[in-house]
Amino acid sequence: MRTIPLIVLVISLGQILCSCSNFQALQRSDDPDLKYKAAIDYYEKKKYDQANLLFESVLPNLKGQDGAEIGAFYNANCFYKMKQYVMAAFYFREFYETYPRSTYTEESMFLHAKALYMDSPPYNLDQTSTYDALKAIQNFANAYFRSPHMDEINAMADKLNQKLEKKAFENAKTFYKIGSWNAYMYKSAVVAFTSFQNSFPNSLYNEEVAFLKLDAQYRLAKESFEAVLKKGEKVYLKKERIYETIEFYNSFIDKYPGSKYKKNAENIYETSLKELNKLKS
Repeated sequence: MRTIPLIVLVISLGQILCSCSNFQALQRSDDPDLKYKAAIDYYEKKKYDQANLLFESVLPNLKGQDGAEIGAFYNANCFYKMKQYVMAAFYFREFYETYPRSTYTEESMFLHAKALYMDSPPYNLDQTSTYDALKAIQNFANAYFRSPHMDEINAMADKLNQKLEKKAFENAKTFYKIGSWNAYMYKSAVVAFTSFQNSFPNSLYNEEVAFLKLDAQYRLAKESFEAVLKKGEKVYLKKERIYETIEFYNSFIDKYPGSKYKKNAENIYETSLKELNKLKS
């Protein structure tokens, strides 16, 4: 293995120490012009952490002056480049609200939306930031519908909606799974599956959702009392729920006649008819 000459190591270490010393001197400086120029220089050299520290120090002194606008945009972009997306989103929003007519306003609104998109967590976690990102995306699309960023904006919106779709699907399935030891949860599963169908009418999950909804309704009916009193009147609860099961079957088979769940669905239908005939007799 080739060894690095000692003199090279010494020179490199000296350069690093000198660079650190110069940067610390800039931080302590009371000259805002010097700090600002150094921040721009660091930014252009893609040294975003040093640029950010200097911008944060000098920008409060530049309000209303030349350089404040570009410095604010660069500072926001430093956070974005450092993958500090929450801070980036905050500063990009602050920028376009402060400078609504800036040449950087469109880019700032776009990067605000993209920072929120990047901060969106996996589907199984809280999706507050996902909704925030979708709102920012819609605001950008409304303001700059002819922007060259629209293809990327639409792609981001699609991915975020797919994430929400996946979360809604898994949540509904959770109610269905819990029903195996708490039959009442099948009722919640039916409600959740129905809500999913209404919210995501074009989802690739809808065939499975329609079958699971049918199966949950069937299992709910099977575990129901034959009759209950509601407001002093006798209600044939089991019979009502079996009728609903048959309605769900008809809806399922009409929409998915060649479904891979067809055989299971037909078994549910036939069993429901037999149970209904028993109740009638």
